[in-house]
Amino acid sequence: MMTGGGTAGHVTPLLAVASELKKEQPSASIRYIGNYGDSFGNLVKNSKDFEKSYLIFAGKFRRYHKISKLVYVKDPRITLKNIRDLFLFLFGFIQSIGHLVFWRPDVIFVKGGFVGLPVGLAGALLRIPVVTHDSDAVPGLTNRILSRYSKLQAVAMPIESYKYDRKTIRRTGLPINEDIVTVTPEIETSAKKHLGLKDTNFVVSFIGGSLGALRLNNAVQQIAKDYLAGSDERIIIHVTGKAHFKDIQDEYSKYEEAIRKKILVLSYTNDLKTITAASDIVVSRAGSSIHELSAQQKCVILVPNPILTGGHQTKNAEMIKANDAGILVDEKELEISEGKVLLNEILMLENDKNLRIKMAHNLSKLAVPHAAKNIVGVLMEAINKNV
Repeated sequence: MMTGGGTAGHVTPLLAVASELKKEQPSASIRYIGNYGDSFGNLVKNSKDFEKSYLIFAGKFRRYHKISKLVYVKDPRITLKNIRDLFLFLFGFIQSIGHLVFWRPDVIFVKGGFVGLPVGLAGALLRIPVVTHDSDAVPGLTNRILSRYSKLQAVAMPIESYKYDRKTIRRTGLPINEDIVTVTPEIETSAKKHLGLKDTNFVVSFIGGSLGALRLNNAVQQIAKDYLAGSDERIIIHVTGKAHFKDIQDEYSKYEEAIRKKILVLSYTNDLKTITAASDIVVSRAGSSIHELSAQQKCVILVPNPILTGGHQTKNAEMIKANDAGILVDEKELEISEGKVLLNEILMLENDKNLRIKMAHNLSKLAVPHAAKNIVGVLMEAINKNV
């Protein structure tokens, strides 16, 4: 049984693990439990590797990192939603018990997300081995709770980042697209050509995620003219997120032609690997995308979202900075400086090729190859421990 949801970052690794499990154990029967209303569950339904999928109610506990508790007082809707979702969680827990009793799996794999909590706790109650997986340096609430009951914890970041029992933790990496490989000069040239760019162009890409990142988007617009005016070879690729695309595109349309032609603006793309492959510097959030960037061995500047649960993006970025594998730009500083702090870091890296190479090499050390295969190995270990 596999579960996880809420974002593509939870579901797509499940697909990779299911595919690998089918390769190694063709007779394996794999089922999925997702949350009602989760659009990413369609990815599982369209996969040939899952025999069946179920939907349950799974309440979400809303909390925000570094946000004053007064926010909950001023906006009682948050508290009311949490109370409502507590009952949804209890109902989902009962639903999970029903599904697991009816079809008793040998192991439950919880990728994370709030849907995993009722499923994992139901599995623990029924003495079914549970294996969790963390992509970030800070485990989510679901996996932290389940760590008391799970047989093993698979993790993507270095083991030292976690407070789990060292006897039960296994570093597996995070499953990523097999097409994402170390970017050689030949691959970079090909990617630039695919995007209509010259091999001599110095490319900086800004990627804030599918929904976009407002402060990062604002900063890019604040520094774009100054940066691009400094050299004819400079190119900006700005992935805005769907919510901000039109406004940003309209703003860029006001720029003079000489600057505007050096900006490629996209709402989002399923081919991010080509954009990052073509980039000399990638400016990004600090979520699961850092695993893909480490596999590509790219030079990165990270602007973590500071309010996401547990501050996990900030912890990811701090760990990468500590390993001299990337540069961390604080979002508040970014806003106060009107993007200047980011511009200064870009110019510093552009003028120091050796530093770019060094940091990209250090980032590549975070990549763990064959992650899906590693996770399948952990699942089999948990099953064998339970025999």
